[in-house]
Amino acid sequence: MAPSPQHLITLRRGLFVGLGALVLMETLPRFADLPRLNMEALNPPYVDSDEDLAFEPHANLVLVPKAGYENVNNRGKRVVHDEDGFRGSGLAQPKPEGVFRIVCLGGSSTYGTGPSSNEATWPAVVERLLGEAVPGKRFEVLNGGVPTWTTTESLISLQTRVLPYEPDLVLVYHGMNDASAALWPEPRSDGSHFRSVWPVLRKSPVEPVLEHSITYLVWRRYFTDYLQRRIDGNYKAIRDYDPDYVDPYGAGPLPAVGFDTFTRNLESMVAVARAHGAEVAFVTQAVWSADPSTDDFWSGRNRLRALGMLEERLRAVANQLEVPLIDAAPELLEAERASAGAGEAAGVFADDVHLTDRGAALLAALVAAELEEQGLLGD
Repeated sequence: MAPSPQHLITLRRGLFVGLGALVLMETLPRFADLPRLNMEALNPPYVDSDEDLAFEPHANLVLVPKAGYENVNNRGKRVVHDEDGFRGSGLAQPKPEGVFRIVCLGGSSTYGTGPSSNEATWPAVVERLLGEAVPGKRFEVLNGGVPTWTTTESLISLQTRVLPYEPDLVLVYHGMNDASAALWPEPRSDGSHFRSVWPVLRKSPVEPVLEHSITYLVWRRYFTDYLQRRIDGNYKAIRDYDPDYVDPYGAGPLPAVGFDTFTRNLESMVAVARAHGAEVAFVTQAVWSADPSTDDFWSGRNRLRALGMLEERLRAVANQLEVPLIDAAPELLEAERASAGAGEAAGVFADDVHLTDRGAALLAALVAAELEEQGLLGD
């Protein structure tokens, strides 16, 4: 049975309305700044596809920097990984004669999530400053930091990835990620309560074409789980990650499991390093929190409480095992307070924990000065 003229008219009207709505959807956000429909909201920079390519899954370490990666991402940050998956241009194996080699272990604050380039990360600045301070000696610094890593991953990395570089000194700059693991619900000593298998997301061949469509981006952003999967895969490898997660413990006691794990990991790092001829030094990690009175999981009162407890453990291990301690946190925090008080746009911290170029330079200066003052640079 053929459609009636009235049905055809209705169909045409529906097509015209749909086409008009599509045209409006594709054009209006390009010329008007609509909060939920601009490009930053639809395709946030922290889930940029280039960032995804910077890391890859690892059987023992959840994720590692992708070997040989080089890119300037959509925020102007220059990132280069060597052929073994460390941030930097690469170091020779075996270690050349006469080189004093330092390895820096940590999470994203060591890797350099805040600074603008490889050269601006604090391990790279330490290498430059030591070379200037002791011109007759050759220093090399390996950046062993990886985003989201706790002392558990750094301990495994020390044994399996770092020792072949024959380090003379291992610097440990940890705290923030171990606090997350300690505060995560139902903590376990192996970290399985906190870690998830890193999801590998691959775009289809037509995805880059579809991304030119506002309509497609709206559908993907607001009607699928794309954003959550990208956040989980790109950065976190954290089980049930939620940027709005609320601290579950309140004023009650914090479980001891994560703090005990942190202590054991530090003790094991020292034992492993010393067994292979390397000394270890701990560096206190600074965290800037704008409102420590809140229950925000990522920057609230229990975050600072957990960090304080971890620092107590760090100091106890340093004292017990005679590990040199570089107490950088107070000076970083004081510098940030002074910067904020002066109304300066670029302070020490890019956010709660990641350092700006200025912050990384300050931390590196503190570390380099202490290494020289405490006699940790060999003969």
